[in-house]
Amino acid sequence: MPPARLTRITPFFLLAVPILPYALGQHPAGGDIGRTLAVVAATVAWLTWFVVLLPPRAPRYQLQMSVYFVGFLAASAVLVARSPWFSFFCWIGFLHAVRSLAGAWRYAGIAGTAVNRPRANARNGQ
Repeated sequence: MPPARLTRITPFFLLAVPILPYALGQHPAGGDIGRTLAVVAATVAWLTWFVVLLPPRAPRYQLQMSVYFVGFLAASAVLVARSPWFSFFCWIGFLHAVRSLAGAWRYAGIAGTAVNRPRANARNGQ
């Protein structure tokens, strides 16, 4: 499988995997599961639009990719706040930052992704 295709498929897998441990391990209430699944569904739509239908193309479409990445970081932050299991999804941000952002935006994307990772570990320790 070509690397470009793999980077388009992997985020969906990494987003789906944490749902089961979240539901079984944290014993969330029904409303919490619904809210989390709503955020997951919105994230799937965001990824589908920007990663599958409009594949990352830096630097020509820098504004488009910056909007994608801000949305990705926001979704990652909400998901990690819901459960540290979603930190498995966050790491794809490093790859997408390098692949889809250019110049200083690339470093900002890497830094933004790096901020979400320790937040998951800190939340897990609560």
